[in-house]
Amino acid sequence: MQQVRDVGTRYSWAQVDAPVYVVEFGAARGGPAERWRLSDVGDVLEVFEWAAREQRGRTASVSVEVEDAGGFTLVRLTPEQGLRNVAGW
Repeated sequence: MQQVRDVGTRYSWAQVDAPVYVVEFGAARGGPAERWRLSDVGDVLEVFEWAAREQRGRTASVSVEVEDAGGFTLVRLTPEQGLRNVAGW
């Protein structure tokens, strides 16, 4: 972890009642990359657990869909290069 500090109350918060997550798996062993859209999930930990079960040696990237005036945007919750191993969630 690079740096941890208290940020106080300088942020405003928005709640998404029915979040939609997108999980991307990198190509491995000659297979194609895959992108899956997950809805009706309990929480983000359920998404990570699903990704761990489906990962099969591929990198995995998790994002949440956010709707704004311009349409839909993906906000990445994991590093850009993806997670090498999400087992243990």
